[in-house]
Amino acid sequence: MSQIFAGEERADDRPGFLGPRCTFTITMALAKKHAGHRLGDCTDPYVVELFLDYVCPFSAKLFRTVYTQVHPTISSTDHDCIQFVFRNQIQPWHPSSTLTHEASLAIEMIDKSLFWDYSDVLFQRQKEYFDTAVSGETRIETYRRLARLAKEECGVDEGRMMELLEVKDVGKGSKEGTNGGNKVTDALKLMQKYNRQNSIHVTPTVTFNGVVDNSVSSSWDVDQWTDWLKEKMARGRWWECLHIGCYGSSFVCMIMLL
Repeated sequence: MSQIFAGEERADDRPGFLGPRCTFTITMALAKKHAGHRLGDCTDPYVVELFLDYVCPFSAKLFRTVYTQVHPTISSTDHDCIQFVFRNQIQPWHPSSTLTHEASLAIEMIDKSLFWDYSDVLFQRQKEYFDTAVSGETRIETYRRLARLAKEECGVDEGRMMELLEVKDVGKGSKEGTNGGNKVTDALKLMQKYNRQNSIHVTPTVTFNGVVDNSVSSSWDVDQWTDWLKEKMARGRWWECLHIGCYGSSFVCMIMLL
């Protein structure tokens, strides 16, 4: 069989849960610089998006199950046709939420392969960033703790983390404050725009090929996840990929067959 992906055709005969791989690929908005957010191959036709917050206890439960049980189980078999995409979902009533998400983007900028490992650490240590744990410290002090955590658990240079997280004074001596953020602010803004346009609010939220499924529970075990994935792939509507020529370029148009 062949697979159409990003304007080109690729051979792909790997089996999936339900048999041979299909002839299309669902692609979700994920910039190359954020490839660390993906578990799996970008050509895997089934996409599970996980909208999670680092200081949400239920997000932590769901993340741990997917990261330590579900994905390894799938990867160790021929059922490797699913990609999991982490979506940073800030819950603004927890001030430290933004800071933890910024730290995860900073470590990805340093080494993409560490994003999920650092996320795992953040979830395991999330109580250290709950409201009461950060209420008595400044923003820069929280950044320093996050940078130190990255060094201790992932071997990342603490100084490089702080270079990305610290808000610099670009006012050139002006008495007025500036509001440009840090070196991960722009990336975080784009991620929140994506979440908002998809009306994501609750954490955790899970989508399958772009469609929210509120039946997913953070209390699920690996067997419940596996059953859900099999059912989704069995009942899912196929996407048809069409090559569209436009001014000499080739694009892929994905149309859902209802």
